[in-house]
Amino acid sequence: MQSLTASASYSFDKSVNHVSAVADGTQWTDFAASSFEGGEGTAESPYLIKTPEQLAKLAKDVYDGTSVYENTYFKLVADIDLAGHDWFPIGYNCSVGEENVRVAFSGKVDGDGHKITNLTIPGLTDYKSMGMFGCTDPGFELRNLTIESGSITGDMVVGPFVGSNSGIIENCVNKVDISCVYYYAGGIVGSNYREGVIRQCVNYGDITAGSEGGNGMSAGGVAGTCYSLIEECANFGDVKAMTNGAGGVIGLLEGGVIRNCINTGKVSGPERLGGIIGDALGRGDNCELYNCYNVGAIDGNSTLGGIIGLAMFQNFNTLKMHDMYFSSDVFAGSSCGEVTDIFGAFEITNAPVMTSEQMKAEDFVTTLNNGSGSEDKIWAADTKNINNGFPILSFMESIGTGIASPAFNDNINVYAADNRIVVEGADGEMMQVYTVGGQMVYSGKASDISSEPGLFIVRINNNSYKVLVK
Repeated sequence: MQSLTASASYSFDKSVNHVSAVADGTQWTDFAASSFEGGEGTAESPYLIKTPEQLAKLAKDVYDGTSVYENTYFKLVADIDLAGHDWFPIGYNCSVGEENVRVAFSGKVDGDGHKITNLTIPGLTDYKSMGMFGCTDPGFELRNLTIESGSITGDMVVGPFVGSNSGIIENCVNKVDISCVYYYAGGIVGSNYREGVIRQCVNYGDITAGSEGGNGMSAGGVAGTCYSLIEECANFGDVKAMTNGAGGVIGLLEGGVIRNCINTGKVSGPERLGGIIGDALGRGDNCELYNCYNVGAIDGNSTLGGIIGLAMFQNFNTLKMHDMYFSSDVFAGSSCGEVTDIFGAFEITNAPVMTSEQMKAEDFVTTLNNGSGSEDKIWAADTKNINNGFPILSFMESIGTGIASPAFNDNINVYAADNRIVVEGADGEMMQVYTVGGQMVYSGKASDISSEPGLFIVRINNNSYKVLVK
């Protein structure tokens, strides 16, 4: 594979459906290994990745058209240092003339608590969806990985883990600054599409939409834009959009469910800024916000909200906002900067202004747990001073140099059959079932349940399984 840089010239061969390039410079794909460290690519025996060259094999194989690794399992067995060469994303989305070429990665990757260091992704002309993974399909899963250092930028749709996400991302931590020239920059993903699920992830990097003088829009601490489910995530980085649409969690919310999330980072830009959401437009689906809080400052000129900057629905969708909190010590305005009811309906309840002192009290932890929608206590007091005394999500107590891997039971099998969700090997465990939009449809002991057709997320033992009932 030839290296790709911002000055590359492209040719497009429709017969093989991928891009070839001629350019100077080196990327890790130029040094890709011919095989993995071991394993067979199954859940029981995943392919093992130990070196940068073995990780680069994924990017090269997807780019070359060798494989998108559908239903194939991988596991990191060491920290990986990517110093020395640029990284080309695993899966890509690019424009070649009037053609748009999208090739998505579909494998399942367990970072096993390891770190990626010196991940450098420069902007590539004509390429959208920049990140360690560029584009992913609904079968994609990524867990237990930290991006520790590096530099990631691109024209549009930029995130450290995935540019355009349609899979499951859990227990991942980003510590790298992210920037895009135009739109959709996020601390975990650039865009979280309809099938995408982001859960128990933390961002520490600063996020900027509008680098290099671009008219940047839609920057978010977790996702630049979102159409689906984000839950139990936290942002500690500053978020900035040079034009509009910056949010502590999401820049632009087009649909889906956001619940049990935290923002502490400063949100800035000229207008349409929110502590949780910059713009809520709902052009894809209903938008639902539950049980989040913001203690980050909001710095802009107009359309500023402690929770949402602008809520304006041009489709017949609904905005529901319940149990959302922000600190009056960092923002003196209202929860929503502007609410414009064109066609949509709005249901906003219990969005109180609180002081920082009130939000650090033990009573507030109890309030958050009561409103979490979970039988587990997913909120905890900040006894380790992780969050300056404000409540934390319980999983954050395990974050140290990386993130602890949850115990994953390979003996659990979840699948669809005869209009049912079938669960094997999880006797006595607790199970929750959600629609891809985030609505809980079952909570109780793990068992087979009847189901209408649709895509569902099944949670057992802090692990998620995606099931399609036809």
